[in-house]
Amino acid sequence: MASRVKVEDLGLRKMLKRIKDMDGWGVSVGVHEDDSHRGDGIDNATLYAIHEFGAGRVPERASLRTAFDSGLEGYVRLLARGASMVASGVTSPRAAVALVGEKSTADTVEAIRAGIPPPLAASTVARKGSSTPLIDTGQLVQAIKPKTGRHIK
Repeated sequence: MASRVKVEDLGLRKMLKRIKDMDGWGVSVGVHEDDSHRGDGIDNATLYAIHEFGAGRVPERASLRTAFDSGLEGYVRLLARGASMVASGVTSPRAAVALVGEKSTADTVEAIRAGIPPPLAASTVARKGSSTPLIDTGQLVQAIKPKTGRHIK
């Protein structure tokens, strides 16, 4: 006596294709060169790099790396949730990674507003009228954005 087995694809192929479609998608958070013009001889991308890594008499104030390091576990969870949503067809790969970028951007701006060490010199506080590093006109903080796409550099 022979038995028969009927195999039905319950969407597994579609799910696997959606997961594969996530390959290459990424997000970059920071001040991007193509959106960083200031009009005063230095662009926001260069200024942000100077503050992030330090240069000359400007001390390192690693707002981006500090926020990323402290939020990494949450970003991984958010990306995993996004991947699950992509696999089930609820969202796109772009939208899934964009959520991580938005969260990382918000965390970076929050870290700056809370104050990144080291504290400003007394002369700098007197000149700008504030003791919060990295915030003067607000232009630099507003330039921090996520950039989502395939094979982001």
